[in-house]
Amino acid sequence: MGGHDRTGPHGAVLNELFRRLENLKHVQPCQLIGLVRSIDWTAGDSPTRSVVLHEASVSITRHGEKRGLEPIDDALPGEPVRVF
Repeated sequence: MGGHDRTGPHGAVLNELFRRLENLKHVQPCQLIGLVRSIDWTAGDSPTRSVVLHEASVSITRHGEKRGLEPIDDALPGEPVRVF
């Protein structure tokens, strides 16, 4: 994440998002969700959204793996949702 250009029109909010993703062990899930919900995703272009989604996925997966969780453990249809 550190190498991405974060200076465009959405630089400030993306800087904050990437900062939180880099420090997930200190971030409450509701804080991260609140920040993500506050972003106007329609204002950015598709490549930017793709990079942000990829980086968020990598960070969250890495965070879980460090805690002994499976990298992908989504619930199957009919199973309870597995969040946090």
